[in-house]
Formats: sequence, C-alpha cells, structure tokens
Amino acid sequence: MLAAFGVVWLHVSLEIVSQTGGPASPGWWPALLADSFARWSLPVFVMVSGALLLDPRKTESLSGFFKKRMHRILIPLVFWSAVYLSLRAVFGSISTGEVLRCVLITGHPWAHLWYLYMIPALYLFTPFLRTYVRSSSHRERNYLTGFIFVLASLHSFLAMYFIDYTPTVLTMFLPFLGYYICGYQLRSVKVSGINLKAVIVLIVGCGTASALATTLLVRHFGLVRQGFFPRTFFSPTVIVMSCAVFLLVMRLCHGGHGTARFVTAAGRIAPATLGIYVLHPLVLAFPEKVLGFDGVGLHPVAAIPLFAISAFLVSYLVIALVMRIPYLRRTVI
Repeated sequence: MLAAFGVVWLHVSLEIVSQTGGPASPGWWPALLADSFARWSLPVFVMVSGALLLDPRKTESLSGFFKKRMHRILIPLVFWSAVYLSLRAVFGSISTGEVLRCVLITGHPWAHLWYLYMIPALYLFTPFLRTYVRSSSHRERNYLTGFIFVLASLHSFLAMYFIDYTPTVLTMFLPFLGYYICGYQLRSVKVSGINLKAVIVLIVGCGTASALATTLLVRHFGLVRQGFFPRTFFSPTVIVMSCAVFLLVMRLCHGGHGTARFVTAAGRIAPATLGIYVLHPLVLAFPEKVLGFDGVGLHPVAAIPLFAISAFLVSYLVIALVMRIPYLRRTVI
C-alpha cells in the first residue's frame, strides 16, 4: 500500500519538479525534496516481491510457478499496453513501427508501464534463484546483493554521463536483481533488532543528500538527465534509503509500533496495488485534459499532496469497482 502511494506521490512531484524551472525557482526545493524522499517506492515494490517469492520453502513446480505468475502479469501487461497505445494514437500519432518498438524492445507503451515489462523477467529467474538461496549462506547472498548493487550503480552512472544507453525488455530487469534478492535478505532481520531512530536518520539523510546533490548537478548541467543521477533508482543514496524504508515498515508493522487499523487498511488496499499503479496516470491527467485544471499557480507544498492523495484515492475506488467485475478484474489483479 505504501509503495503504491509512494509511486503516485513520486509521479506527481516529478512532474512539478520539471515545471519549476530549476534551483532559482521558489518551488524547486519543496518539489525536489518531495520527489527525492519518494524514490524508494518502486524499489520497495521489487523488494517485497523478492521477500515473498524467493522463500526456498515454496515447493511449486517450474510449470506451476510460471503458469501462475505469467498468467497474473501478462493479462494486465497486454490490456494496459493496448489502452495506453490507443490513447497515444487518439491524442497524438504513433506508427506501427513505434508500437512494435514500444512493446518488443523498449517496454515503454507509456512511461510507467516499463515495470510490467521488467517484472516478468524476474519471475523467470525466480525458481533458479530459490535454488541458489537454498544452497547458499546468508553471508554469500549479502555479498552477491552488494556486488549487484555496485555494478548497477556504476552502470547507471556510466549510462548517465558517458554512453548513450537505452534499456530493453531483455536487460532492464538485471540491475533490479539486487533489490529482488535484498528483499529476501532483509525479511530475515529480527524486528526487535531494528533501530528505529537509525533507519529514520538514514532515510532523512539519504533523501536530503539526493536533493542537495541533484541541485548541484542541475546548476552545472542544467535540467537534463545528467543533473538527475542522484535520484535514479540505482544511485547509492536511493539504494540505502530503499533498504531503510523496508526495515522501517517491518519495524512499524511487526515491532509493536504499528496499529491494527493500519494493518487492516493495508490488507484491504494491497490487492488493488497493481491496478492503482497502472491506472493512476490516467487519473492524474483527468483534471488537466478534461477540467482544464493543471495546478499551475499552486505552490508545490499544496499541489503535491492534493494531486497525490486525490489520485490515489480515486484510483483505488475505480480499481475496487473493477475488481468486482468478473472478466475485467483479471486486468488489475
């Protein structure tokens, strides 16, 4: 639930950051901080999947695992790719070649749908990773996770500054293997041993460091991709912050600090998280495209919570309704 809301918040703040005009704008810092502190959201999605699926005690057959997982992800992938590509055709123009490129090569029918093209590859590797988890030590897995993170961070840095690199559907999952295995590793941490103050300090420190570093780089490079490396999913600050958020949620939910109401609410919303993820860009576009209200003129301190909370709630209500419709529910769950 929190990761789904974080993704909505991230997309709202990202759009507002792009509208501020740079560090000289009075809205730059509120928008950038809101963006930087939400960068954990999608990595935590991947970590949760790893924590649940890499358990070596699961004894599904290969065919059973693939049938269950691919059935669940391929229907939403095909349906929502068709929806967003249709919207691109109606409100703009897109050639057959571009459609094939989006679907077969880049996995970007719409900006956020790349996740649906990345996660199946992680599922394909899951049975083999379970075998590795079963036969390896905790320390060995820690070394492997750290090694993957280092390589992913270096590759992200090189791709940002030195090479013109575009991930494809065949490669985009590789750096996320670090988060995937890390999720399983962190689930074994004793909740009672998690230092609440320490993880909060890490989150605050990493989010602030990302914002400061981004501002310095934007002043040097301008509002181009080279200025935003500290906010990529594989920058060191985002990796550490994502792990800290994962531990924080574990501590709050299972360490005596959570509340029964929160856990109950999260349990109710959890089945709708995929639907919220795929739908929320349409909900965010509705005020501007239909009502003519784009939030320009609102200060980021007001605009980001307003749009994020509204989009999340509306998306959840729509998806909750769709989940009651027999055939359509398979496109969101």
